[in-house]
Amino acid sequence: METFKLPPHVTCELHAFLSSDGEHDAGFAQLCINMVMTRKEESCTLPKRVKNWSDGGRAHFKNYRQLLFMAHLARRYGTEWWWNFFQSCHGEPLGCLSVPYADIAAIAGKGMHDGAGAWIKSSVARACLSGVGIASVEDFFHYCQRFLNANVSRKNFTSERHFYLITVESAAMYRASMPSKVTGKLRILQTKTGVNSLTY
Repeated sequence: METFKLPPHVTCELHAFLSSDGEHDAGFAQLCINMVMTRKEESCTLPKRVKNWSDGGRAHFKNYRQLLFMAHLARRYGTEWWWNFFQSCHGEPLGCLSVPYADIAAIAGKGMHDGAGAWIKSSVARACLSGVGIASVEDFFHYCQRFLNANVSRKNFTSERHFYLITVESAAMYRASMPSKVTGKLRILQTKTGVNSLTY
């Protein structure tokens, strides 16, 4: 049975971050975004616009570290950054068309990224059941790099696939480099669709 394939005018990059670090905090998220932007800069494919989607807007509006981070990346790469929110625990992704802009959508609601994560985990689980020895996050990463990195199957739901291995030490070092305290003022704009967009 044929699975979903991307239309020719749409691109969808899969960036999967593998780590034994158990903290899903702002520092880890920033490190992941930095790794993607570094890769995009090296390949001369920097996006013109980045859209972040997440829930829990009330808590995020107080997160000055994230605002400083977004402002820093916007200045460094010349990229527009949008931070949008939907209701907590019930996020639904909204489509991001890349015409005429090249967009990256970081979505915290339910959507295609959930299916990609399930595909990775089920592929590795089937490999383990068939006798492949995967005993660590490093083994997991190397398996993905070797067998899941190319679009050669019927499950061609992505235009590119990238896997990253983040050590506990590198995550800790990045957190240590973050500012201990950030102060500032926010300006929150209400969009026509009723979704709050945060600007700096």
